[in-house]
Amino acid sequence: MPTTLLSVAGISGQYPMIGYDLTQDIDPNRAFMQYDATQAMMRGNDVVVMRPNLPIEGFSYDKANYKLTPKEQPESFKKRGVSTRIAWQLFI
Repeated sequence: MPTTLLSVAGISGQYPMIGYDLTQDIDPNRAFMQYDATQAMMRGNDVVVMRPNLPIEGFSYDKANYKLTPKEQPESFKKRGVSTRIAWQLFI
């Protein structure tokens, strides 16, 4: 969000912030989502959902119908989701 605010304010340059300018037509090909203790990571159409005390679940997301279909995800993608979750918990 900060990068978008800088863009709207007319400020451009290099700065050490994560994220991208939402006013630009850029597809980062990834998304991080959180609702209470549930976290999810999406890359392309692949999604991993992480909930406390439950196994990581994999899904495929259909953008046209806004539906998740269960789909086994590679261990490397699951591990990336877990590492993101751990980093987030250390941050908050």
